[in-house]
Amino acid sequence: MIIKKCNNINDINLDEKDLKVITWGKYDAMHLGHQTIMNKMMSLRGDKRAGAVIFAPGPESYFDFPDKTRVNTLNESLEIIENIGIDYAFVVPFDENTANIGAGDYLDKVINGTGADTVAVGKDVSFGYNREGDDKYLIKFGKDKGLDIHIVSKIEIDGQIVSSNAIKNYIKDGDMIKSAKMLGRKYSIEGVVQRGKGIGHKELYATINIAFDDNKCVPKFGVYYSRALIKGKEYTAITNVGVAPTFGAVKKPVSESIILEFNEEIYGEKVLLYIDEFRRPEKKFGSAAELKQVIDEDLEAIVKYYNK
Repeated sequence: MIIKKCNNINDINLDEKDLKVITWGKYDAMHLGHQTIMNKMMSLRGDKRAGAVIFAPGPESYFDFPDKTRVNTLNESLEIIENIGIDYAFVVPFDENTANIGAGDYLDKVINGTGADTVAVGKDVSFGYNREGDDKYLIKFGKDKGLDIHIVSKIEIDGQIVSSNAIKNYIKDGDMIKSAKMLGRKYSIEGVVQRGKGIGHKELYATINIAFDDNKCVPKFGVYYSRALIKGKEYTAITNVGVAPTFGAVKKPVSESIILEFNEEIYGEKVLLYIDEFRRPEKKFGSAAELKQVIDEDLEAIVKYYNK
């Protein structure tokens, strides 16, 4: 996949104009609804190419919404989009240019810049100044310009519409089962293993510590059954998400994982954690011995969990 980083919406341009179908949006979760749109694009592209305009940072940053988090980091979303088979990704910051452009001018820039004659978007699409463009506007625009417009219906799971906000609420509640249903995969944390304070290694168990990206949606603080992909091999793990209050809380949330049957030093290595299910809330313990007793119970529970 070719990734084109644009300074603003005016930079969306392909010299070769070999793109057939285009979409746009935050695509901040790549959940089942997002995947449905992308798969529709793949079915429409024929022998030409498909592209996606990804707004990052998204409108939540420009308008200073209280919640600026994404289910996926930008890189995580791009990796999933590439695996689906999309050919181009235009990464565009949602800024003053995007916020103030008229709906018609917006479409002209996206269509003319890429050469696409087909559009695939979700039912809740919005674009242009004050969100004046919607699915009805897009359909009329398509008829006037001779474009092929596809509005993809929303996905429902257990009677609830799949959306990034719904998934984020589940993650914040620690309900990783329901979030996984909507994502079509387990919530994951990817990052480089960093050095912690070293207290756990000396007094308890060695852990691998991964900090959360600043805009990543963080699960409810607590201990989770999890799996770690390290150097291409998967291990079972118990992961604490939070600020490690027992040994002097850190300022930013971090994931600390005890990996079963693994005893290598991997500082600086990239690790992918899959978070399977919530076990218990994070708690400040009175002593290392008290914490160790509970961790021992966690480790016994994880063996039963993955062998059930």
